[in-house]
Amino acid sequence: GATYRKLPIDNIEEYEGSGVYYSATGMNVSACKDEMVGIVGGGNSAGQAAMFLSEHAKTIYIILRGDDLGSKMSDYLVKRIEAAENIEVLLNTEVTQLHGVGHLESVTLTENSDIERDLPITNLFTFIGATPCTEWIDNLVVTDDKGFICTGPGIDSSQLTKCKIYNERKPQTLEASLPGFFAVGDVRKGSVKRVASAVGEG
Repeated sequence: GATYRKLPIDNIEEYEGSGVYYSATGMNVSACKDEMVGIVGGGNSAGQAAMFLSEHAKTIYIILRGDDLGSKMSDYLVKRIEAAENIEVLLNTEVTQLHGVGHLESVTLTENSDIERDLPITNLFTFIGATPCTEWIDNLVVTDDKGFICTGPGIDSSQLTKCKIYNERKPQTLEASLPGFFAVGDVRKGSVKRVASAVGEG
């Protein structure tokens, strides 16, 4: 399965599950009530988490390294975020330090690589992607540039020329470029990265 990408901060593992999270669920709501919350990332997952948690948190900060919230996020989410009174978007900004004893109490943000400030963010959600852990396959099947396994219609026909059987039929929905090799769950390109998806596909 895939592993979430982590922020390059030395002590981040100290706060995983105690202020640093990789998904936003109903279990997080009570901890975020009337608190300052940080969300790192600019994709749809980050936007959906921001909208979900904004109903409970005092302030939501969307922290983005780039300078355009709409570059990777759906337009409807961008508009909802811009209209939300308790969501603030911090562009050209990174989380560079985490502070707290036993639980996250504050974070240091660095803007434009040189301007630092501390915010009392007690819950930090990161949505910066995942790595598929498919190195062991070693070019056995076709993957995308991030290492996720391409399956079914997601495989370019030009990449199937080595397998004679694919001259007679196309790969099945979850079948990889090697006939009889199937990929499900997190490692598959285009899958929803959740346990339920892996179980259902499997």
